[in-house]
Amino acid sequence: MQETLATRMSRRDAARFVGRSEELARLEGLLEESSPISVYLLHGPAGVGKSALLRELGRHAEAEGMEVVTIEARDLAPLAEALDEAVEPALRSTRPLLLLDSWERLAALDSHLRQNLLPRLPSSARVVIASRRPPGAGWFTGGWENLVAELAIGPLAQSEAEALLTARGLDDPALRSQTMAWAGGSPLALVLAVEAGGVPAEAPGEAPAAVVDALLRRSLDAQPEGDARRALAVAALARVTSPSLLAEVLPDCDAERAFAWLSAQPSAEPLGDGVTLHDLVGRAVRADLRRRSPEIERDLRRRLVDALYARSAREGLLRLTLDLQHLVQDPAIRWGFSWDMSGRFHIDTARAGDADEIAARGGSVGRAWLEAARRYFEDSPDRVTIVRDQDGEIAGYGVAVTPANAPPFAAEDPVLGPRLQQATERVRGGAAVVIRQAVDLTLDRPSPVVGLIGMAAVTGSGLANPAAAYLPIVPADTAAMAFSAACGARPVDELEVEEAGVPVECHVLDYGPGGLLAFQRAAVYRELGLRPPTLEAVREALRNYSSPARLAASDLAPAAGSPAARAEAVRALIDQAVGEAFGDSAEERLTRAVLERGYLEPASSQEAAARELNMSRTAYFRRLRAGVERVAERLGAPVPID
Repeated sequence: MQETLATRMSRRDAARFVGRSEELARLEGLLEESSPISVYLLHGPAGVGKSALLRELGRHAEAEGMEVVTIEARDLAPLAEALDEAVEPALRSTRPLLLLDSWERLAALDSHLRQNLLPRLPSSARVVIASRRPPGAGWFTGGWENLVAELAIGPLAQSEAEALLTARGLDDPALRSQTMAWAGGSPLALVLAVEAGGVPAEAPGEAPAAVVDALLRRSLDAQPEGDARRALAVAALARVTSPSLLAEVLPDCDAERAFAWLSAQPSAEPLGDGVTLHDLVGRAVRADLRRRSPEIERDLRRRLVDALYARSAREGLLRLTLDLQHLVQDPAIRWGFSWDMSGRFHIDTARAGDADEIAARGGSVGRAWLEAARRYFEDSPDRVTIVRDQDGEIAGYGVAVTPANAPPFAAEDPVLGPRLQQATERVRGGAAVVIRQAVDLTLDRPSPVVGLIGMAAVTGSGLANPAAAYLPIVPADTAAMAFSAACGARPVDELEVEEAGVPVECHVLDYGPGGLLAFQRAAVYRELGLRPPTLEAVREALRNYSSPARLAASDLAPAAGSPAARAEAVRALIDQAVGEAFGDSAEERLTRAVLERGYLEPASSQEAAARELNMSRTAYFRRLRAGVERVAERLGAPVPID
């Protein structure tokens, strides 16, 4: 049987596992049927080797005939439903080992895991949860203290660190000693250092800038064809890098080969359908790119954002949102629209008694707003979002609807009624998310609560790609005003309301022709100093395809470079899009031929091109328009739907 990439990765991973004999022995005891412990809680800092220990334990468990179910929390949205789906295979198994890695990302779901999932596992099940943070008190109350054990993962012992360096070929005793002194027992730091040849003696105790630079130089130059350099750069910029993403971002490279090289790197860890670079290496690669090759960094970011945008349009909004959370850095936008990646909070539905609990914690203004929205808690709880912390306490709440899913009584709501009516009349297809209120009950500043409510309003709207959002903005709230300004929302005076003496404006955010997907992509483009392609920009570039001077001034041209280089970059962009936009059917070939004779290899006139192709003038121009829009779509430019 042919060895798969996954099998090869596991075999190489097992061969390189060194040390942790004491920790592994304790965890192997968990696998015994007579073990009084069912759940082990591992915790330790980043890079200490928790994931490697889980993988080694998983291999031991498979050898014992157990079914290993591994869940990487970084790959899940902070939703109970996402965790439920991931755990399902373990619930169906007769003797599972459930491994939950990076649990700090989903620590807010601790109570859900304890109360709703783990109790449903068979008694033969074993669970190991790895996190950067120590476990909460809830794991040692209510009977769990009889089944749970805690295991802190600390630095490697000196003997184990030396064994790791020796196993990886660092034979010089002086280099080993200096490298161990710098790494402080961190397996990740040791691996990075040995891959760079060790920490030189002239940099004792210093930050590993020279070592990381050496590692990056070796990695980027490892492939003479340049595939490794570009694959590593893409992995540093993307949240998850898969063979398909590499193929989209780097269409002229051997994506499978590049991914195989990338996945074999010690700084690459499996995540989702691909790999992710360790944060330290990712930051270093990004900094190195910006310092050494800013034009390459901008181009790769543009390609990556375009690929993710196209994929998200095909596969759904939530995936785009998770990817953009990784890419968008503007804190003003993240305040009102982002996932919380710290694991402190998660989104939940409204439960009986939630409204009373919120009322008891609020002031007079907060209680007034809550009472005005109480009917949604009672009669339409699916329109209410509750944000809870990892102890299950309410951290915030929101109420949001669309013209399609609003309950009938919302039409009489003095806040939502007029906004829903306007959204129905003015927003194409009524595809608007209308947020009645978004309330943060924490005292944290900054806080991710409002961002979670905003994200839940969008992902729970049932809309594939919202066209607009109606935002409740209190003018005295500087963060809310900054969010509105950063997004380009506009206040609508006739939709302003007042509650308990506090004015609340309604700011309408029109996402533009491409809806939220294009709006989010444009936000990333702005941060990169780029302009997202528009239909008109693509049309003009096609019209000016034979004019280098005009192409250099195109909105599609890169910001840097000579006029000739800018023009050539636009021409290459157009050529690539044309090559990928059309199929092999007769209709597809005809549309491409019209586009080529109209713009790329133009006839003496459009009328002459129509005659050459034996087409009427009307049919020719209709197909020319279709060809332009096809290329624009391939480049990610929003195209209005007739």
